[in-house]
Amino acid sequence: MEYFGEDPLILPRLAGICLEPPSGPGPPVPARVARVRVSPPGILVSLEGLTSREEAERFRGFFLSAPRASLPEPAEDELYQADVIGLPVVTEGGRELGTAAGFLEGGGAPLLAILTPAGGSLHVPWAEGYVLEADTAGRVVVADVPGLLDED
Repeated sequence: MEYFGEDPLILPRLAGICLEPPSGPGPPVPARVARVRVSPPGILVSLEGLTSREEAERFRGFFLSAPRASLPEPAEDELYQADVIGLPVVTEGGRELGTAAGFLEGGGAPLLAILTPAGGSLHVPWAEGYVLEADTAGRVVVADVPGLLDED
C-alpha cells in the first residue's frame, strides 16, 4: 500500500479509510486501520478483519485514502499537497506558468510539477525562496529564477 503523508501513526484515528486499486477501474474497499508500525523497509499497516498474511496479500500495491473531512486541519503555515493540485501557478511578476499537477518526492525538497498550457511541464522545488505564496483558494506564486522555469 502507498501512503503519502508525514505522520503514518495518525492512520488508526482516521474514519472512512479506503483501499484504492493501484490501476484500472475498481471500487474502493472500505477498511479500518488497526495498527501502524514504521520499519526500515517502509510502513506496515494492519487492517481490522484481516487475520492472515494471505488475506493481506490481495491488497498489495493498493493506495490508502481518507476523506478530506477526516484529516486534522493543517497548522496556519501548512497545507495538504492535495489542496494545491489544480491551482494556477504564476511567477511573482504575474506570468502564468500553468496548473499545479502534483508533487514529485525525492532526496531534497518535494518538487511541484506544473503542467504548462503547451502540454509541457515545469518542476519547482517546494521550498522557501522558490514558492513565495500558496493560497489554496487561489493560486501558487513562484520566484522567477533564471533557468528554472524553462519548459521540459
